Amino acid sequence: DIGSPDYLGLSFPFDFGGDTWGYSTNDVSQNLYYQAEVDMSGLIYGVTYYGRNIFSNYADLPLKTWVAQTDASSLSEGWQSVDDFTLLSEDTLEIGPGIMEPLFVYFDPPILFSNLSNLNFQHFLENSEWPPAFGGIWASTGEGPERVVSLLNSLEADPIDHPDFYGSHTDHAYTTFVIQPITQSANISGTAFDENNIEFESVEVNVEGQPVEAITDAIGEYSLLPLPYSSYTVTASILGYEDNVEMVELNEPEVTVDFQMIPKPQIDINALVVGSDAPSSPLDMVNISTDGYENYFSVTESNGVLLLEDVYGNAEYHITFSKYGYLDSTITVNVQDLPLDLGTIELQQEFLSPYNVTAALGADVVNVAWMDPITSVKDRFQTDSDVTWFSYTNEPNENVWLGNRFENDEPVTLQSVEVFWDIYFLEIGLVTMEILDENGEVVASSLPFETARDTLMTIDVPNVTMNGDFYVMVHWQDNPSNTHALRLDRSMGITNNAYIKYPGQTPELVSDFLGVPDGSFLVRAQVLKEGPNTGNSPLYYNIYSGAPNDMANVASWDLLNTGPIPFLDYQDVPSNNGEVMYAVEAIYEEGVSEPSFSNMLGFNVGMDDLSNIIGLKLYPNPAEGIARLELSLFQEEKIKVRILNALSQEVKSYPEVISNQMNETLDLVHLDAGIYWIEIQIGHELTTKKLALR
Repeated sequence: DIGSPDYLGLSFPFDFGGDTWGYSTNDVSQNLYYQAEVDMSGLIYGVTYYGRNIFSNYADLPLKTWVAQTDASSLSEGWQSVDDFTLLSEDTLEIGPGIMEPLFVYFDPPILFSNLSNLNFQHFLENSEWPPAFGGIWASTGEGPERVVSLLNSLEADPIDHPDFYGSHTDHAYTTFVIQPITQSANISGTAFDENNIEFESVEVNVEGQPVEAITDAIGEYSLLPLPYSSYTVTASILGYEDNVEMVELNEPEVTVDFQMIPKPQIDINALVVGSDAPSSPLDMVNISTDGYENYFSVTESNGVLLLEDVYGNAEYHITFSKYGYLDSTITVNVQDLPLDLGTIELQQEFLSPYNVTAALGADVVNVAWMDPITSVKDRFQTDSDVTWFSYTNEPNENVWLGNRFENDEPVTLQSVEVFWDIYFLEIGLVTMEILDENGEVVASSLPFETARDTLMTIDVPNVTMNGDFYVMVHWQDNPSNTHALRLDRSMGITNNAYIKYPGQTPELVSDFLGVPDGSFLVRAQVLKEGPNTGNSPLYYNIYSGAPNDMANVASWDLLNTGPIPFLDYQDVPSNNGEVMYAVEAIYEEGVSEPSFSNMLGFNVGMDDLSNIIGLKLYPNPAEGIARLELSLFQEEKIKVRILNALSQEVKSYPEVISNQMNETLDLVHLDAGIYWIEIQIGHELTTKKLALR
C-alpha cells in the first residue's frame, strides 16, 4: 500500500460522475510514485484504487493506462511528455455501490520494475457509462512536491496532445501495488570494439524498457546498474555504426556482454532538379534538407545538380526540396549500401500573386502599379501564443465583429487568415472574415463560410494591400443561435489586441469593453511583403477594374488591357463613375495567380447626371463575339446606341427606339479584338461604357 484513505478525492486519478461536473466525461491524469515507496524490484501486475459510489447502480469505466519510468521527483512543470510513456492496458473497470470499492487496473504484460527510478502512471477515462456512479476515489494527504496533474470532465482531456491547463496536487490516490518481488539482481558489464577490434569510446549501451544506460569510457568499457534476474534486450549504438542488439538472460550475479560495432556504409545521393514551367532548364539555389538517421543540407549548383556526399546507408530519409516560387517537394528514400541516383526531381511552379498594388489618380489617368511576385516574401502576423484561455462567440441574431488589430509599418498584401474555433458543442454558424483599415472601415471580405468546432481553419481573403495597422475580424450576422466560439489567449505578457466592433462604431478593445484581462484571439494573417529577388518572374499580367463590393467576381470585371502586360504599371482612363478598385493577376507558364487588389478610388464620369436612368448593365466584359446591353429608364425616351473604336470612329450603330427600356444583343463577331466604347444617347443626354473585346 502507498498512502492511506484519508479523504474522498474528486480530482484524481479519474472520476466516475459522467459529465455531472463539466462538459465531458473525459478525464486525463498523471500520477507519480516514488522508488522509495515501492521499495522492491519485481513484476508489477497492476494497481488498485478504492472508490466510493453513493448511488446504488453499477457503472462501466473505460480506462487506458500508460507508464513511464522517470527520474523526475515532481510534476510541478506539468505534463510529462507522452513520448516517455508505454501503453500498459485498455480495460473497462466496473464501480459498484459501496464505501471502499476496489478498482483494479491490470497490466498485461506486467511491468518489470528494477527499482532504479520513479513511476508515472497516466490514466485516460473516456466516455464513461450513463447513468454515472457518484462519489470519488479515496486519497492520501501529502506534503511536499506536486505529484499529480489532472484535467477532469473536459473536452480538452487528451492523453496524446496534453492540454495547456491542468490541476496540480501534492496529495495522491490511496494505491495498492500488486507486485511479485524479484530479490536477486545481476550486473551487466563489458567492452565495445570498433571494426578493427580497437576499444571504442562513447558507445551508448541501454536496456529496453529500463531506466539504465551507460557510455563506454576511454578503454571501451561500460557497466550498468544492477537489474533483477530476467530477460532483457541490450543495445549498443553510436552515430555512424549499426546498432548491435543482444538478448541477455540474467541468472547469475555478473554477466559480461561485449559489442563489436560495424560501421554503416556511406554513399552519395545525386539528382537533377528542374521546374515544371521549364523542365529542360535546371534550377539552381534549390535548398535541400534531410530528416532521418542524420540531417544533411545542400544547395543545387548552377547546373541544377544535387550532390549529398557521405550519407549513412541502411537508413530511411525524408528529403525536402524548396525554392521560392515553387511548391516544396518531399520524397522518402531507403538508402542502402550503393550510390543512389534520384533522377530528375521536378518542382511544381507556385502561382504567386502580385503584391503591393496601388492606384493613384493623376491629371487625366489612374496610375496603377504593383510589385513582381518574385521579389516578395511570405510573412505571418500572429500575436497569440497558441494557447487557449477563454473564448467568445455571438449572441443570437447579433451583428458583431471579433478579431485582432495588427500593428504594421510597411505595405503588405493579405492572402489568407487562420482562425481557431474552441471545443464547445455550439451551433454551426455562417460568418465572414473581414479586413478593416486602421480606422475600422471594412476593406475586404471573404466569402461566407461555416464555423467548425475545435478546428483550425485557413480562410481565403481578397489580396488587398494594407499600408498601416489593420484589423482581421470574424463577422457574425443573422445567426439565430450561439455559434462555435473563437479562441482567446490570455497568457502572461500577451499583446493586448483583441477587439470587438458593432455596426456604425469603431472597434474597441475587448479588455476595455468587458473589463477583462488582456488577450489576443487565435486569428493570424498570412501576407506577402517585399523581400529578396529570387528569379522566376511571371510572364505577363492582366489588369481589371470593378466595384469594391464585388471583389469575389473579378471574372466579371472590366479587363483593361487588350493583351498581356509585361510591365509593372498601367495607366487607365476611367469610364465608370462611383467607387472603383483595380485587380492585377500574374500569368505564368502553367497557370494564373489569384488577383491582388488596389486601394479604392472614387470617380464621377457623368452618369450621375443622367436623371432618367434607373439601371445600366453591359456584360460580359470582356466579351467574345456577343455582349448584352440592358437599360431601364424612369420614363420613355429616345434611345440610340453606337459602337466606337479606340479612335472614336463609329464601327456599328443601332436604330433609334422610343422606350423606357432596352435589352439589346450586340453582335461583335466581325470586330477585331481591342477596346471599344458603347455610346448611349438618351434624349439629350449621353453616356459611354468601355467594352473589351477578345
